[in-house]
Amino acid sequence: MTHEEARTFVKDHIKYQGGKKTTVTRQLIRYWWSVLNIAVFYGRLHKPIKVAVKGIKGCFAWAETNDRKKGRINIRMQKNFLSKHLFLTILLHEMVHAWEHQHHTVMGHAKRFYAWKNRIKWTTGLDLDTSHDENDYRYE
Repeated sequence: MTHEEARTFVKDHIKYQGGKKTTVTRQLIRYWWSVLNIAVFYGRLHKPIKVAVKGIKGCFAWAETNDRKKGRINIRMQKNFLSKHLFLTILLHEMVHAWEHQHHTVMGHAKRFYAWKNRIKWTTGLDLDTSHDENDYRYE
């Protein structure tokens, strides 16, 4: 899949499937990580070492550094999302953290994080934000 094909695929998928409830699996995370990596990061982002689907109190997902692999992360996500749109938005948020760690060894919500906001909006139509409310992703 080329960069342009991935961009179009993501935008079309959100348009037609974005409102559907999503049950997350490790395979689903890895699949969308690959597609979004091509669409946004031109395939240059490392894959996560560990992928877990578990409840996390107070957040939808969590990226943490993997000390044994420089520039690599582990990712954990909630099992159920109100919509595919929310799932992809949260995954992309964590992917930006992975990029920060891969290239700068620091992850956070500062200028470097938000520097991705316009590119993400242009390539996928998704918003890069630090707070997410499920009600913002409800489709009527």
